[in-house]
Amino acid sequence: MSKRIYIALPRDYARETAYAAEDALTLLGYEPANPADNGTNDRANLCMLTQCDGVLLMPGWETSPMSTIAVTVAKHLNIPVGTYDQWSVLAATGGQR
Repeated sequence: MSKRIYIALPRDYARETAYAAEDALTLLGYEPANPADNGTNDRANLCMLTQCDGVLLMPGWETSPMSTIAVTVAKHLNIPVGTYDQWSVLAATGGQR
């Protein structure tokens, strides 16, 4: 079973950016969880996050209050948080750090 990865997006993201991140995670073998699918429903996004195995930090993620909250919650729940480069290395090594 593939790991489900939540995408922490910047505040003013373009939908194309959100779906490009989704495609990139899929190519690495991950199952993306894209909060862009929920629009501004923060409750749904937090619920989605708690069902994930990791968080992808998109450039500028810290400009989004929801992404900032998501990263804080993920760290509190011991859900790994990382950049695309970090997730791609994990995929290439079979999940070994």
